[in-house]
Amino acid sequence: DGVVAADAAALTGWLALVALAYLVRAIAQTIRMQTNVGAGLAEHDLRIQALERITAPEGIGGRSRLPGDLLAVVVTDVRAVSRAFIALTSIPGNVVTLLGALISMTLINGWLALATVCIVPLL
Repeated sequence: DGVVAADAAALTGWLALVALAYLVRAIAQTIRMQTNVGAGLAEHDLRIQALERITAPEGIGGRSRLPGDLLAVVVTDVRAVSRAFIALTSIPGNVVTLLGALISMTLINGWLALATVCIVPLL
């Protein structure tokens, strides 16, 4: 509207809307990146605690295993927990992206947004 009609106010409004969408997505991305760093630090701390427990002089309960075998199991389990944490914390960023795209499509063309909402779940 702003470019075709040479309406500076409308163009400014659309540019502000695009800037707002970019800002919201950038904030969500920053939060996700910080969460990934936090998950990496938590994974490291959990590995260190598990290693200290495995190599403790008093030993651990359960059947006897070699320390390398236990360490392999612990590292795999810690990695799985860390990946699950990252997957759960990425949901808000994905929701922001989805809502931003849906709002943008609605502003451009309501029928486009409606068709997308109806067709995408079928894919």
